[in-house]
Amino acid sequence: MKEGDTVTIVASVWAWNTGASDRADFYYTGDASNPEWQYIGTVTPSSGGANDLMMSYTLPPGSEQAVRVQFRYGGSVGTCTPGNYNDRDDLVFSVGGGTDAPTQSPIITQPPTPMQGGGPQEAVYDAALGAPKCVVYGSKCDSLALVDGRGTMYNGNEPNRPNTIGTCNDGNSGTYHSDESIDRIVVMSGEIDGTGSGADMVEGGRATISATVWPWYSGSSDYADFYYASDSSNPDWQYIGTRRPVGSGLQDIKISYNLPSGLNQAIRVTFRYRGVQGSSGACSSGSWDDNDDLAFRVKSNPSFVEVTNQSVVDVQEEVHDPVADAVKKAELDANQRFKRAKASKQAKRV
Repeated sequence: MKEGDTVTIVASVWAWNTGASDRADFYYTGDASNPEWQYIGTVTPSSGGANDLMMSYTLPPGSEQAVRVQFRYGGSVGTCTPGNYNDRDDLVFSVGGGTDAPTQSPIITQPPTPMQGGGPQEAVYDAALGAPKCVVYGSKCDSLALVDGRGTMYNGNEPNRPNTIGTCNDGNSGTYHSDESIDRIVVMSGEIDGTGSGADMVEGGRATISATVWPWYSGSSDYADFYYASDSSNPDWQYIGTRRPVGSGLQDIKISYNLPSGLNQAIRVTFRYRGVQGSSGACSSGSWDDNDDLAFRVKSNPSFVEVTNQSVVDVQEEVHDPVADAVKKAELDANQRFKRAKASKQAKRV
């Protein structure tokens, strides 16, 4: 290998589950003894299990160089992103050329590869925001499995819970895929029927939010409230509307709205058991309620003149189902008895 050659890094990894939540970040440095890491790019495994992930770049000047691969679960791009499941490794190697090849043409160090926008984007967890974020604009932003589950519910602890910008916590009662939870959030260009989809999201354009949810029982007591904010770093949540599940089981609930001005935007979905929208602001605080945010970028539109969104309100009154209420109360009582019994056992161990 010589300075100026195009080389390929191959990282053999083992990805968790489907691999959709894992990322490999690639870096290089021209001086292994005093590394200044340069970002090359990020690759997502194509499946769970064994994968060979590859990234090419141009060797800079330097006789002793190094590469670094960080393999992480969620999180943000970085040379050393903290995380209980993250792995990073360096490899040092010798390169020909430099002072040993005075007749060689000068080599221009390649700048870090910029992250390009456009097309479908996948979110990573942004620790500063406290929620998943797509770092560049595109036709859609997908949370993948980053919001799957709710709080500390049984068998469904949500990673990086509560995945909300600011203070808005989830309820912890119930069991995963028996009681309410949001599994995934996607925001995409266009209408619910697909009209206008595929284009990059832009200020003033139309967008559709899709929330993949698990309702409890028949779904007749559950509601999904949708909000947007024009500034993800300081969100002033604006209500879009409320939708309800259709029957039981995993399903997508969708709503469309107008994208406001602002390049760094966010959406929030609250999935609640009964209650009334707005009673606690843009945060639902019930024991079975799930709140999740997704931050994303949109393209600038200098000619856009802001128009206020019209809320789409389906049903706001509470639906009282005596049978459902009795079951929920019994479940909450059982959870409380379990916690008391657990506390008693822990006290006996002391």
